[in-house]
Amino acid sequence: MKETELFLPVKSWLEYGGNSVFSEVQPKRGTLRRADLLGLHGPVDTVVELKTSLSLVLLDQCVGWREHANLVYAAVPAPVRYVHGQLISNFVPELALEIMKMYGIGLLYVSEEKVHNVIRAKLNRKIKPILREALTEYHLTHSPDAGSNKGGHVTAYRTTMLRVREFLERMHDRYDHERANLRCQDGWVSLPDLLERCSTHYSSPKNSLAAALSKYESEWCECMLISGKRHYRLKPDLLTKRSKS
Repeated sequence: MKETELFLPVKSWLEYGGNSVFSEVQPKRGTLRRADLLGLHGPVDTVVELKTSLSLVLLDQCVGWREHANLVYAAVPAPVRYVHGQLISNFVPELALEIMKMYGIGLLYVSEEKVHNVIRAKLNRKIKPILREALTEYHLTHSPDAGSNKGGHVTAYRTTMLRVREFLERMHDRYDHERANLRCQDGWVSLPDLLERCSTHYSSPKNSLAAALSKYESEWCECMLISGKRHYRLKPDLLTKRSKS
């Protein structure tokens, strides 16, 4: 089961519980992480991270959300031999169980037909509500699965932006060969050069990528006209934050 196939079942599970669901939510402060899914139900914020397997990397992501969400879940494909009601210790390593118990992380097993809440998340009453603050026009006007089947639009958008961000970060590295070829100054890259080196999911990439970077990704990407052409770069202060973390 692919990560993209986890999206709709978990979204439906959250909605069945009365949540308004948003995807790819990145707080404006406090962390550079993005929440795969954010569910809002009254005053309760729920974060679900989606992965194809239960790993320490996934648990680390979940632990990172504990101070910013009331409930945090890890969602992975259900094991082939799993039957609802079986002892979860038969399927989850002891270390993972200890981490989830210590931090109150919940676990969802996802199959094509159902989402099983096999470990319930512990309610964290005192949080910093930075996820609600981060909801933008994009989150409020685009349904998480808009424009494609099984959440493909969200995954494609995320992949595009990760690709662009990683490339722009490289342009701050004076030893990077692409930066030398482009002769870019202070990390600035023109839109044509950016599109030439970063494939996107857009049918009209020039206008669509420019609009997305300006409207929805301005927390990490900045734009400037240089010789009458739009140029983009990763905000330098984010490089400083990352190097310190």
